[in-house]
Amino acid sequence: MATTLRDIAARVGTSEATVSLVLNGRQYHRVSAAMRERIERVARELNYRPNRQAQLLAGGKTKTIALLVNRLLNQFFAEYLSAVESKLSERGFHAVPFETMSRPERAEDLLGMIDQRLCDGIVALEYTGDPEKRRDRSAVFPLVVRVEEFGHRVEPSAGAGSVFVDYEPATRNLFETFRNIGATRIGLLTDTRHDLSLPEAERSARASSQHAMLTELGLYDAPSQCVSLSQESDLSEWAHAAERLFSREPSIDCLLIHNATVTPAVLYQLSKLGRRVGGDIAVATYDDPISARWLGEGLTVVREPIQVVADSLVRTVLDRIDGKTTSDGTRHEAELVVRGSSRLGG
Repeated sequence: MATTLRDIAARVGTSEATVSLVLNGRQYHRVSAAMRERIERVARELNYRPNRQAQLLAGGKTKTIALLVNRLLNQFFAEYLSAVESKLSERGFHAVPFETMSRPERAEDLLGMIDQRLCDGIVALEYTGDPEKRRDRSAVFPLVVRVEEFGHRVEPSAGAGSVFVDYEPATRNLFETFRNIGATRIGLLTDTRHDLSLPEAERSARASSQHAMLTELGLYDAPSQCVSLSQESDLSEWAHAAERLFSREPSIDCLLIHNATVTPAVLYQLSKLGRRVGGDIAVATYDDPISARWLGEGLTVVREPIQVVADSLVRTVLDRIDGKTTSDGTRHEAELVVRGSSRLGG
C-alpha cells in the first residue's frame, strides 16, 4: 500500500497539514528547520511519492512548469517567478513554484516528482542537486537550469538545458567604480558558499573571480575583510555580521552586500555605527528590487536582466518539451546600475 501524508504525520507525531506544508514545497518556510528535517527523513524512509497521475490532462500534458527556487520570500526569486509565469501564460502554460532552500536533499526530493509526471518540465533557477541524477533525469524529462558564470565559460549542465548569466563584467565594473571614486579598502558580506577567505581550492567561482579582481585593484588584502553567513541566517544576523566586519576592519570605505534582500538590515546597522552611505562609505549589492531605488539616494546594484533571462528559460524548456534544443545554451550578462550609494565624500 502506498505511503500517505497521514502515515508520515503519525510517524513524526504532527498533523497532516504540517506534513503537506513541507512536502508540497510551497509553504516550506512556515515549518521549523528541525520539523522539516524529521518530515523529509521519514518521507524518504517510507518511500513516499505523491500520486499525481490523476491530474494529467487527456492529452498527457499538465500545461504546468515546475519552478525550483531557493526561497519564495527572496525578492529576486519572486521577481523571476512573476516574469516566468507571465511568459508561460502567453503560451498557455503556468508556473508552479517549489522551494529548495539551497539544500541538495530537498532539491532531489522535489525533482523526484518528475517520476509521477506532476508537470511537463522543470526550470531550476538555482540547482543544488546531484549532477549524476540530473543527467539521468534530463535524458527523459525537460529540465532547464539557470547557471551563473563569473568570467569562466561554464559547460552545459550534465545534459540539462542551460541558460547562462555572466556576472564577471558587471562585477568588475563595480569594483573599478569603487576604485575610481577613491575607495581603498573593501568589505564583503556574503553567504558561506562565496566566502573569499576560504583557501583558494575551496572557493566558489564567484569568490575566486571576486578575489582576483579585488586583489588586482588593491582593494582586498586580508581575509578579515570578508564575513560570511549561511543561507538560513535571518536579517538580525546580517546586521550583527556587519557590526563584526567593521569592528575588526574600521578602515573599510566600500562594501559589497550579498543581495538586496538582506541589505536593509545592513544599512540599518551602518547607521547605528555612524557610517554615512554615499558619504564616508560606498555601498553596492546584487539584485535590484523596486525598494533599492528608494533606499537613501538609491542603491548601486549588479542585476540580471530578469525579463530577458526569463524569456530564454521559457523558450528553452518549451523547446525541449517539443523535442527541440535550438535555444539551448543561451548566454546573457548581468549589468551594473550606479546610484547614489556608491559615492564617497557626498
